[in-house]
Amino acid sequence: MPKEVQLVVAPPHQGDVSCIRLDSVAMEILQVKEGEKVLVTAIPRFGLPPGRQTRVRVVKAKAVDEGKGVVRLSSDIQDFSVGERVVVLKES
Repeated sequence: MPKEVQLVVAPPHQGDVSCIRLDSVAMEILQVKEGEKVLVTAIPRFGLPPGRQTRVRVVKAKAVDEGKGVVRLSSDIQDFSVGERVVVLKES
């Protein structure tokens, strides 16, 4: 079974482009390194199937986000909203 983490989308960092920021715990669980791709999927609400998915390059989170259970998607990725829960999987 693929490893996954469920995290909350936080506001993006200025200057990030086409990336997701994951903390060291999430990166270890997913067994990914910076530069690898992950699949981000919206968690379904009210029993509806997930519809939004995107593949994006991993960048290490800044120290301020370590252990907070958040991800930061660059502002050019507009498939998800701040505060939304997402599932992140390692791309196979």
